[in-house]
Amino acid sequence: MTQQFDYMRDLTMFSRSRFIRLKGLAEEVNETNIILEERLIELFQYLGEDLIKGDIERVNRIGRRKDGFNRVVMAELHSHATKQRLLRRAVKLRNTQYAIQGKN
Repeated sequence: MTQQFDYMRDLTMFSRSRFIRLKGLAEEVNETNIILEERLIELFQYLGEDLIKGDIERVNRIGRRKDGFNRVVMAELHSHATKQRLLRRAVKLRNTQYAIQGKN
């Protein structure tokens, strides 16, 4: 039983190591995850990180929709190394409406 628990904990920590949160990305009417993924790729290209669609495993907004507020975007990247590169380049977003944070 302890071995299964350790395995599940390790698996969860591995998965979390690839997640990022993005705040400040305006929410569009009828926004789909495909559109959201394309917008993220454009933002990452601005940061100097050339990603393709395969580099993002999943993307979605979290929380309830509220008028006048943008929900946080949660993205799972293909690798932990990609996440680390994006977090280092996120400094370029200072003094803007955007913020990228690691999810640990």
